[in-house]
Amino acid sequence: MTTPDTKTENRAQLRDLKRRQILDAAKRIFAEHGLEAATMREIAAAAGCTTGAIYPLFPAKEEIYAALLRESLENVEGAVLSALAQARQDGEKLKAAAHAWFEYYAARPAEVSLGLYLFRSDSRPGLTRQGLGRDIDRDLNDRLRQSLEGFAACLRRLGQLSETLTEIETASLFAHLLGLLTAHHTGRLKPLNQEAPPLLDHHLDALIARLQWEYAMAGAKLITLLCAMLLPGIAGAAERVIELTPRPGASLRILADQPAGTARGVVILLAGGSGILDLSPEGKIGGLAGNQLIRSRQGYVAAGYAYLAPDIASDLKNQNSYRFKPEFANDMALVVAEARKLGLPVHAVGTSRGAVSVAAIFNAARPERPDSAVITSGMLISQKIPAADTLGPSQIRVPVLLLRHRDDACAVTPPGDADRYKALLVNAPRVDIQTVSGGAAPKGDPCEAAHYHGFWGMDGDVVKAITAWLGGINP
Repeated sequence: MTTPDTKTENRAQLRDLKRRQILDAAKRIFAEHGLEAATMREIAAAAGCTTGAIYPLFPAKEEIYAALLRESLENVEGAVLSALAQARQDGEKLKAAAHAWFEYYAARPAEVSLGLYLFRSDSRPGLTRQGLGRDIDRDLNDRLRQSLEGFAACLRRLGQLSETLTEIETASLFAHLLGLLTAHHTGRLKPLNQEAPPLLDHHLDALIARLQWEYAMAGAKLITLLCAMLLPGIAGAAERVIELTPRPGASLRILADQPAGTARGVVILLAGGSGILDLSPEGKIGGLAGNQLIRSRQGYVAAGYAYLAPDIASDLKNQNSYRFKPEFANDMALVVAEARKLGLPVHAVGTSRGAVSVAAIFNAARPERPDSAVITSGMLISQKIPAADTLGPSQIRVPVLLLRHRDDACAVTPPGDADRYKALLVNAPRVDIQTVSGGAAPKGDPCEAAHYHGFWGMDGDVVKAITAWLGGINP
């Protein structure tokens, strides 16, 4: 026996089925004729019904088009949310969300055309702006923003962005995704020997690194400002660039600063990674500004130390394994000589691959040596690539501090290597190992500066630990 509730349910199911048939038919008609040229009669014929059956569901073809767009946005939002739920860190979440968004539309080129209003129109060919009416457009724009909220949340947290900057970064990523989709669907990447997914990864890696760097730089500027306000007696002067000529035709730039008052010593800050700061004559840092030592340099000034942060000599920048070359060792000894001009104790401080830079100084043909060596998250023991242990640790005859993070997950700088390297420092009068833990939530690659490897969120603690140790050996 059929009950009233059953009849109501059956009518609803039939209505949903008819609605689905109309939407599927309309998508084909819009793809063939475009929004403007398509007619309700053509849509009805394709759906196997009369126009009278369509109007109760969709008063106009624009309503049908809008329903297709809403459905597409809801589906891609679902794909993005699913991807976000499976990733843990914000950088991973952003990459997962972006790839889910791209893959959804890469598999559905018709929906890309639908969303961009690119279905052919004889009266309005090419890329033209079209709308479906003020109210419909407003609703669809709101749904578009909602579908991008997953991106926005990740971007906001990665860079600690304001709402305005979050909107700008989200729109920029959206525009990049659309451009990549267009190039992918039109086959324009093939002549360039490129594929979309790796290009997307490249863009996202650069985006994440930039946001993390800008956040780190904002923090460094705040520290500098607070130091100037709260510690005026030791606040630094303006940074300056020292330019040396280590060899004919080669230049070596050094970024330097010192306290306004009497300094306690000089630290030579040797960045990891490529080591290339790309310093301009005006002191602008073109690379590695987010490196832990470089981003925290003003912390040393606030603690009463002058610093020299050397770039790589111009003739070595394009050479592989330059840190193991005698020219580089002599360049670093030349930096020590420059630091000696201040008449203060000189300390070499290197992080990650900068450990090799520190070791190189003690193997230089030039005689200048620092009074101590500090290595943080150091690449100390050779694995697949050579490390500091290949440069004669027995040549180091000054006190050494090895600072490590308990949770450093970089494959080439395991915390335990500090103990192994200490055993090689047979001529150092003192070798101390300090282990720290904590910091902010790590971001991105475990070998980069925004992870435990780079003491993310612990710059002040690291500066304090290093300068306290330096004060102990040079009271």
